[in-house]
Amino acid sequence: MDSVDNGTAAHTCGGSLDADDKSPESPAVGNQLDELEQSLLRLLCSDQTIREIAKVVGYSKRQVERRVQALYVKLGVGTRHAAAFEAGRLGIIEMPDDPK
Repeated sequence: MDSVDNGTAAHTCGGSLDADDKSPESPAVGNQLDELEQSLLRLLCSDQTIREIAKVVGYSKRQVERRVQALYVKLGVGTRHAAAFEAGRLGIIEMPDDPK
């Protein structure tokens, strides 16, 4: 499993995903995510670092790293991009249309 961003570089959730990044889980997983987990998913899909996300949610960087890792496990993913894909698939974030 990939490690969580150390807060020194911004990451976006754009770009293509490998087939290995897609989770076979059903959308029922979305019903199991609490409000904080859904907020973390939205924030992970922004240009914010883990450190910046920690400031937004009022947790330490380390606490956010642990929560993000737990969220990855719950979603069955290992990367920020795969988590973004799952967030879109579950309807937690709106995914942009495919460019033509």
